[in-house]
Amino acid sequence: DEPQIGDTVLEVRDLCYKPAHSSKNVLNNVSFNVRRGEIVCIAGIDGNGQTELVYALSGLIKHNSGQILLNGEDLSHESIRSRSLKGMAHIPEDRHKHGLVLDYNLAENFILKSYFDPKYQNKGFIKFDKMYETANKLIEQYDVRSGEGAKSITRGMSGGNQQKVLIGRWLATHPKILILDEPTNDLDIATLRVLEEFLDEFAGIVITVSHDRYFLDRTVDRIAAFEEERIVIYEGDYTEYQEKSGKIETDAIESVDSGAGLHIKKNNEKKKEGREKWLASKNKEKLLKFTYKEQKEFETIDEDIEKLEEKIAELDGQISKCATDFIKLNEFMQEKEKTEAKLSDKMERWVYLNDLAE
Repeated sequence: DEPQIGDTVLEVRDLCYKPAHSSKNVLNNVSFNVRRGEIVCIAGIDGNGQTELVYALSGLIKHNSGQILLNGEDLSHESIRSRSLKGMAHIPEDRHKHGLVLDYNLAENFILKSYFDPKYQNKGFIKFDKMYETANKLIEQYDVRSGEGAKSITRGMSGGNQQKVLIGRWLATHPKILILDEPTNDLDIATLRVLEEFLDEFAGIVITVSHDRYFLDRTVDRIAAFEEERIVIYEGDYTEYQEKSGKIETDAIESVDSGAGLHIKKNNEKKKEGREKWLASKNKEKLLKFTYKEQKEFETIDEDIEKLEEKIAELDGQISKCATDFIKLNEFMQEKEKTEAKLSDKMERWVYLNDLAE
């Protein structure tokens, strides 16, 4: 029977992984469950095992021991394609290495994970009309921009449009489990909203790793945080996790699985509170207009401009001191010209970002 909302769909039991070059486990008896309808973020300091956990779940690496159960079925020894056919979709952080074939065209990349489906092939021969039909629909749906449409070579496309191809390809497969690794990288606001709307209506489960706290505050239900070689579960969004992490009190623990090291925070009644607070904040509403990279740029652009202006003033001083040394004078003049060009570009970005924030 199809699991109902709230039923456990994914179980990770005592998962261990030790890289060949390492003397100790990166994943050490990691255990947690995810229920249908939940969006869970894997959090922690970079290098604590988030990437390895995502790779183990998706099949990109083979874990040493433990189980990955989907609706009770152990996927531990299943291939990536087998996991995909069972409803698992993975949008990787490194789209060039794990997501796209850069020398394929847009249409070929759109069906990369389903080319063997009878819809797209007959006795090994690709049905190009069906391939391009699907590609054109997804190009329109996700506003993928490229010079030659579906025939565009993927390598020549911008990072944002490449990311749209990955998202469109996987969402079109109607997955049961969606694993998102830095999904908002390079996304424009329109595509980000499409992704968020999909997640709002998605009846399966989502596991995500992301540094985009604004995306996490708008989407996640729970945080699974790596803390001292165990997974600690926090109910609520990323802001609530930041407020509560490091302050685990005995009376705040609902249950402890001593074999798995899994702690569940007693906070169900506030599960959506962080998201509602965020939506009520006028300042953060403005952040909806930024992609993750634009938000990071906006936070530092004033400081960047100030540094460039200081650099130009410093070069002016050097130029005045080297009026008779034509070799050094020429070097400083060229460096000043390059710095002024950078400052001009930064000023244009400053105007664009401030207009976007208003």
